[in-house]
Amino acid sequence: MPGRLGGPGLSEGQPRSLPSLRLFHLAFGICLPAAALAAEWGTRWCARAYVDPLPNPWIGALAAGVPLANLMQWSRWFPARAADWANSFALIVSFGYCLLFLPIVPAALILSVFAVGLLPLAPFFAFYTAWCQRRDRLTRDGASLLPFGDSSA
Repeated sequence: MPGRLGGPGLSEGQPRSLPSLRLFHLAFGICLPAAALAAEWGTRWCARAYVDPLPNPWIGALAAGVPLANLMQWSRWFPARAADWANSFALIVSFGYCLLFLPIVPAALILSVFAVGLLPLAPFFAFYTAWCQRRDRLTRDGASLLPFGDSSA
């Protein structure tokens, strides 16, 4: 039955995403980064304690694009080329934020017992989600690693 677990248009021989993994990506790769952005914009916790991850509205727009880009790829409602470009954007921006938050990961892991510790880990979850979605798209559709297609075509 095509499309039952992994979305529309899949044949029987193609890999499918597990529903629980898709829910993990929705919760931690899309909702958690969006919640972390909302918390930072509302409270400026990180800006006061560590470094300002949203120093101006342009950087804030870039950061807000990561959960949206992950949602584009996750939902599979958008054309493949647009979702691939959005996925590349999410990988690049979330990797930059991973580097920014890398020094406080040990403290965030300790504080993750409390919900507030998950907020500094949001870029890592967003990057992991974007990476897994890219890998799934490559294995599912045989797509190119680069969003602009195969160089031999």
